[in-house]
Amino acid sequence: MKFKVGLIGYGLMGKRYYKHLIKDRLFKIVKILKKNINNKNLLFTKNKIEFFQEKYDLIIIASPVKTHALFINLSLKKRCHIIVEKPLIFKKSELRLFNKKISKKFDKKFIVHHSELNNPEYIKFKEKINKNKFINNINLNFIKKSEYIGKNNYPFFDWFPHPISLMIDLLGMPDDLKIKKNFFLIKNKKIHQNIHILFFYQKTTVNLFFNNFRNTNKKNIIIFTKGKKNVFSRNSRSSSISYMLSLIKNKKNYRNDMRLSVNTMYLIFKIKKLLKI
Repeated sequence: MKFKVGLIGYGLMGKRYYKHLIKDRLFKIVKILKKNINNKNLLFTKNKIEFFQEKYDLIIIASPVKTHALFINLSLKKRCHIIVEKPLIFKKSELRLFNKKISKKFDKKFIVHHSELNNPEYIKFKEKINKNKFINNINLNFIKKSEYIGKNNYPFFDWFPHPISLMIDLLGMPDDLKIKKNFFLIKNKKIHQNIHILFFYQKTTVNLFFNNFRNTNKKNIIIFTKGKKNVFSRNSRSSSISYMLSLIKNKKNYRNDMRLSVNTMYLIFKIKKLLKI
């Protein structure tokens, strides 16, 4: 039996999902909701009512973040599996509404695309760490050449959900945090940041580094356990999408990222306030 899929959004990430779905015989794309339609392909529609009249086993939300709240609410009513691109939602007011939804029973899979949580190296590590291994320290290092253009398009909204979700997944919400370094420059509408944030737990400290001033790419996660150094590189988007789709196909593996994603965004809003941006 094939999984009937509805895809919302056909931009950069929407097209990535599409490529993965058409290669897998277990998935059948029923409708694609797209803002502008230039062809007569019956898969595409720009009508939300028409899109949500269909029956789905899985809805993938890859539309702009400002539309996530609306489409998540409509998708939850369909009682099907849901995959959402990060960040979960954009506004703090919408986050409060999602807090109420978390307590309601949802027996399908609700997966938010935090690529580090889908990293095969991290998944293996987490299985081992659950067997009474102690985490001494975590370093999340992202030094990358990248440009962020446009008002309020700061790296912490685009990039921070990945490492912060991993941190919360492993350790829960931190007891406290401190901005160790915060330097940013806006030149020719391009935003550059050099940030170091400390997160404090009862027995563990997490160092989060981000720097997009440099011309080199250095993206890794280092977790120290009982003096041992565990290093794994960032997960690719392609690998992450493949893993999420494998979770949908596997009936045994239940996953609901809603609480984790809400906590991740609460923490990011707190960081935003401390950064005074």
